[in-house]
Amino acid sequence: MKTRVLMFGWEYPPEISGGLGIATHGLLHGLTKQGTSVKFVIPTYKKQTAKTAWEIISAGDVKMVSRSVLEEKHWEKISYIEVGAMLMPYISLDDYRKLEEKKESGITQQVRVLKETYEFGGGYGENLMEEVSRFALIGAQLASKNDFDVIHGHDWMTYPAALAAGAKSGKPVVLHVHSTEIERSLAHLAQDIYDLERKCLENADHVIAVSQLTKDILLLHYKLDESKITVVHNSFSQEFVKPVTKKKFPSKNPTITFLGRMARQKAPTLFVDVAKSLSDRNPNYRFVMAGEGYLIDEIKQKVYQMNLQERFSFPGFLSSEEVKKVFAKTDVFLMPASAEPFGMVALEAAYSGVPVVLSKQSGAIEVLPSAHKFECWQTFRMADTIDEMIHHPKKALNYAKKIQKEARKTSWDKAAKKTIGVYKKLK
Repeated sequence: MKTRVLMFGWEYPPEISGGLGIATHGLLHGLTKQGTSVKFVIPTYKKQTAKTAWEIISAGDVKMVSRSVLEEKHWEKISYIEVGAMLMPYISLDDYRKLEEKKESGITQQVRVLKETYEFGGGYGENLMEEVSRFALIGAQLASKNDFDVIHGHDWMTYPAALAAGAKSGKPVVLHVHSTEIERSLAHLAQDIYDLERKCLENADHVIAVSQLTKDILLLHYKLDESKITVVHNSFSQEFVKPVTKKKFPSKNPTITFLGRMARQKAPTLFVDVAKSLSDRNPNYRFVMAGEGYLIDEIKQKVYQMNLQERFSFPGFLSSEEVKKVFAKTDVFLMPASAEPFGMVALEAAYSGVPVVLSKQSGAIEVLPSAHKFECWQTFRMADTIDEMIHHPKKALNYAKKIQKEARKTSWDKAAKKTIGVYKKLK
């Protein structure tokens, strides 16, 4: 008998902010391909023509039904809450305070929380914490209306919903950790998010971590029982199954690419430091920094101060097809992250035949063991390695083929098989 899963997510292609939506989508493919039945709940979903093997439920379409007079009275008492927080999952507390200083007055208001249906904006806007709470109410409601064997929640925004569904149904809850507040915030911890994560993870029946790197953080900073955690590595976006056609290596103007959120954990400032070192050696180097985020202005200012603006391009957030085109023109992909739970884009670059240089603070090195890797602060050594590859193309191409083979060994089918193993232990 196939396993039936009630799954909660926060992102879903094409409406994505980063790797969470891509990873969730990939795992859904793997699970349903192996016969798992999944009802996938998302805050808001724009219906598309393409059919999926899993059922997608938009939280905004779920009708809330009170079951008794007692419950009705309880709802009446807690119908209003104070909101106004602008907390986001990928922003540090220090940067949050800066946003708060700029925020217009009057945002805090009384909002009707308990009603028949709710509107969800999705994403990571100023009402995030309010929507997380409402999503939890939806979770409990769906648990009373559906038959399933296990509940699966992706990242902290969905944890309360998954646990609410678990409490209502008595079914086991699996919480999937794609990143932790420790990794996202570095030295600027958002205490309320950390506390929420820790409490939820403690109450889960099992926890899935996307890397051993993240598992170690869960053991050290969240004090979880090791036997409760299973590492399930990500693979890469389905759009990269067919590798891109690359140009001749190296090009006349060697292009080094960064692709990711402009957030502290991704260390985009370190990429600029590497770029400065390379530019001092060869004025022909060119640099692409693709992505959006709260550090974008700071990064552009640093590039300008170093007088590198003529060598940089900032194309913003890219679709999968646009990423392919960038990889086709990239000579070396650099990910100098200071805290990257996994980093699927590194696999996508490697699978596309692009030589990669990674930091040791990246979970992707666990599935790319041959990758050139350094401590994130070793920017001169990163520059040395990149420069050497550009000057020794044959050696660089052999290296690219080696890590390409390693990237090919990953798959969402493997990730799904391991996840199904977790489900079976809990049923």
